Amino acid sequence: ATQRALAPALDQALATPGDGAAEVLFNAVSPLKPEGDVKVSEGLSTDIEVVFRMQLNKLMRAANSAGSIERLLLLSMGYALMESQAAAAATPPLPAPTTGKLPFLLFEDLVEGSVLEICGAEASATFSARRAWELLESSRASLIEVPALFAKGKIVLLRMCNGLVRRLSKTHDTEWCGRVLMFLTAAYPLSERSAVNVKGESNTLNVTSFEAKEQADLDYDEEDGETKAAEKEGAEGGADVPNGSAGGDTTKGATGATNVTVDYALYQSLWGLQKWMLAPNLALSSPTEWESLLANSETLVGAFEFYGFTEHELEQGRKELELKREAGGVEGGQGADGMDVVADEGEGNADTFFGCKYLTTARLLRLQLVDPQLRLHIITQLWVL
Repeated sequence: ATQRALAPALDQALATPGDGAAEVLFNAVSPLKPEGDVKVSEGLSTDIEVVFRMQLNKLMRAANSAGSIERLLLLSMGYALMESQAAAAATPPLPAPTTGKLPFLLFEDLVEGSVLEICGAEASATFSARRAWELLESSRASLIEVPALFAKGKIVLLRMCNGLVRRLSKTHDTEWCGRVLMFLTAAYPLSERSAVNVKGESNTLNVTSFEAKEQADLDYDEEDGETKAAEKEGAEGGADVPNGSAGGDTTKGATGATNVTVDYALYQSLWGLQKWMLAPNLALSSPTEWESLLANSETLVGAFEFYGFTEHELEQGRKELELKREAGGVEGGQGADGMDVVADEGEGNADTFFGCKYLTTARLLRLQLVDPQLRLHIITQLWVL
């Protein structure tokens, strides 16, 4: 009977224009509360959740209902906020009602029941999981920064985010996965047990394999197409060997730093470092491991300093980035929550995001030493460790 009374009240609130929809629903629910009680009872709260979820289910099956779904979500947030404010304003103040988890439940139903992304003409008329996530991000202040709502819905939010990350591709949806994790980081305190790696476990399956010394071809020159044999012939004929072209050579960097020898030891330092990133506790397992980590890190950072970028190169890179941003082909920028993102230009000027695993062949060593993205990843790993 309560649900039958709530259904027309919800329809009336959805039909109300402007910001008064939540107030219309709040006034309609007030007579259904126990006499003299300001707070929504557990039974009434359950009935409200059922009516909202039934309405969402009906809208998800209807055509061109994206606008109605968004309005329903905003109504749930506004109504839950009004109920929490009414409980806090009572004398004496009452605990927050369980209606605080209502918007989180609706977001969970919508994300789980929708396709991840819709392209083409139907994107504006159909609600996808990406659109629901963007609405959740834009509503973070209303949901996360209000303790009465977040305290009731934080378990639902965590469950929804974990389910969404499991559905996303770890390579093609890297940016989205990162946004989910950043959202959780901003929402939950550091003391949250679900955010702590209590057992100190790490992903030991992500092994980085690289070539043994006998297999490594460090004499390959990508730019000139030369090999060690050709360089030897030039050396025998009295010709000068170009800087940076011979295996085990010593060259002079643009920054004037101490010369760095491009040899197998440097190659091993670059990719051998990943064994400590794979299992961070290994570095503290013995003094030898700790000393090896420090030696590898110093060698690698010294090589990065040696192959540093000149101020002219940095300035040129900044100008190119600004030109791409102004042209609309953004290769970097900020998302809705101020988080930096990196994008490539896809078909139709759509931003596509991709996370890669680097090749470890020794032939690419010289190029990788001056690759700004790889250098950024390595330095970030060292900073985290």
